[in-house]
Amino acid sequence: MQELAEEVLRGVQQGSDRTGVVHVWRGQGDTAWPLYPGIYRRLLAIKSAAEVTEELVRKYEIDMLCEANGFGYYTRGRLPTLVRVQHYGGATRFLDVTRDPLTALWFATDPALTSKDGAVYHFQVPLECLLAEGTMDTLDEVDEIAQREGAALLFPKPDEERVAAQRAGFLVPSIGETLAATAPFAKGAYGFDVSKVVVPGETKATLRRHLETSAGISARSLFPGVAGYAMAQSVGEPFARGEDELHDGSYGIFPGRGAPRVP
Repeated sequence: MQELAEEVLRGVQQGSDRTGVVHVWRGQGDTAWPLYPGIYRRLLAIKSAAEVTEELVRKYEIDMLCEANGFGYYTRGRLPTLVRVQHYGGATRFLDVTRDPLTALWFATDPALTSKDGAVYHFQVPLECLLAEGTMDTLDEVDEIAQREGAALLFPKPDEERVAAQRAGFLVPSIGETLAATAPFAKGAYGFDVSKVVVPGETKATLRRHLETSAGISARSLFPGVAGYAMAQSVGEPFARGEDELHDGSYGIFPGRGAPRVP
């Protein structure tokens, strides 16, 4: 098991020394999941892939922005609003990626999916697809590159803590004809070099422990604040302490190292 986990680690970090491209990674808990942004998956619940077009995606996106504005959640423009919705779990045209392969591996080792093999995708993105950081930050500019190159790569301003913590970016595809005819991020699409490392389900716990203890990557580090703490206490996460190590509360809610444990 240890050897298999080490093999996965080597595979995930391989190939990042190529110059002239931008390297980003994405981790998924189930290798069977397609590389679809959330809004594509949401539309596939009501439409066939042959019915999902770029025009339809934009119609639903505009509707969502109008609704967000009606509820008072529209923030500083279309792009910042979509980035915020994406980071809080909304379905947008954005596909989450990261500059850090180990962060991607953390997402691929979801403990709620240990019965499934996960996957880490490595995208080597042509520089023509990259929005210049700090100079191009409107949705029109994202769309211009996506339509010209097939996809755009965006690194948002780190005004959300988790953006900086996850070294987060987004791939924003553009559907050519229909989703059935154009599979986003299939190998070779848009001139990308896309590789995939399968993360066997039986290695997920070993890899997750390694990432947390050796690389300092955890829910609390990737999701700063109460969001990360709450994730660390979720159903699929192991308890931080064994039963014989539990704090008994007699030293208050911030026990020190010498605090008594539950007998």
